[in-house]
Amino acid sequence: MNIIVLPAGDQDASWLKPLADAYHSDAVKAFIDEKYHGTVLTSW
Repeated sequence: MNIIVLPAGDQDASWLKPLADAYHSDAVKAFIDEKYHGTVLTSW
């Protein structure tokens, strides 16, 4: 499980949504699938 942790008060930071969206993108899922050959599974 990967968790994005940030200091208290930063939950509404302008950079957080783009970071989370990029992390949950199809491109990142494809990279993980190709790099780890099924040993790491995405859950989103």
